Amino acid sequence: QANFHGADLSDALMDRTDMSGTDLRGAVLVGVIASGGNFSGADVTDADFSDALLDRVDQRLLCQSASGTNPITGADTRASLGC
Repeated sequence: QANFHGADLSDALMDRTDMSGTDLRGAVLVGVIASGGNFSGADVTDADFSDALLDRVDQRLLCQSASGTNPITGADTRASLGC
């Protein structure tokens, strides 16, 4: 478990990264490439995933608990995930 609360991870290459249980509250993940990753149990409240490349399975999993609006970008978390 890692803490990326409020972090700017824009355009990061997170391919096959284990983000399970990670605190991503308020994080900016615009344009990240995270195919093959694992986001089970991650807290994505107020996170911005605009233009991110995620596996369909991860996207659906994140949409189950996604909520809020990113305080930095103003993006709605669910909308940025394409929920």
